[in-house]
Formats: sequence, C-alpha cells, structure tokens
Amino acid sequence: SGKTGTQDVFFHIFNHLHQNGKQVVLTSDKAPVDMQDIEQRLLSRFKWGLSAELQTPDFETRVSILKNKLYRDGVEMPEDIIDYVAKNIKSNVRELEGAIISLIAQSSFNKKEITIDLARVIVEKFVKNTKREVSIDYIQKVVSD
Repeated sequence: SGKTGTQDVFFHIFNHLHQNGKQVVLTSDKAPVDMQDIEQRLLSRFKWGLSAELQTPDFETRVSILKNKLYRDGVEMPEDIIDYVAKNIKSNVRELEGAIISLIAQSSFNKKEITIDLARVIVEKFVKNTKREVSIDYIQKVVSD
C-alpha cells in the first residue's frame, strides 16, 4: 500500500507468471475492494480470481485439527482433554496447535500424565496471553517494572 515502486515490480512479476500459465496465490487481511493506496491495475488483477474469506474454525473443526495433529505426532490423548482445549482456545490454529504441543511437552518433561488439570494450566497461559489488552497504561507498567 502506497509503495508505487513495489507495486510496479509486483505488477510485472504477476503478469509474467500469469502469461506463463502459473498459478498465483495471494493472502491478505483485507478483501481487494477494501484495499487503499493500491494501483487500480493491481486491484483488477486481485479481483480476477477466487476470493475466499477464512473464518476462525468452529468447535468441531478445532477438535478435528487437534486429533489430526495428535495422530501425525503419534500421541494419544483422552477425548475430554481434546474437547477442553478446543472449547477454550478459539482464536487461531497456531495457538491451538501450540497449546497441544505445550501440553505434550509438559507431560513429557515432567513425566506427568496428561490430565484435565494439566490441560487447564496450559490453556490458562494461552488464554491469558491472548486476552491481554495492550494499552498505554500496560506498556508503562511493564517498562517501569
């Protein structure tokens, strides 16, 4: 946005790839119609293809993601713990997988069984971190501490 030189180079790269039959996949936090300070010739190319808005996954999808991750890692975990993690971490897939990795690591490092209590401790750390609002007061407090 607002970088005409970069947009010009991107325009030529995009055209080269398209003319050579290559597939181009772009990701953004905004739809093409919501972008500002982007050349019209680029916006028209962004609108050319399929635009798909991705939402945060629902509960069933989060459970499926966790089960898939556990299966790939060869780890078995009780269903109630999987459900607990999926119910409490809703923000994004990276945090969801991060929580399950932390749970497995804590269990392994401390030679503890994976229990609902351990899951609560791990999930609480993730939920607290994601819900913290970064305000000027908070920044001043952290800096002064």
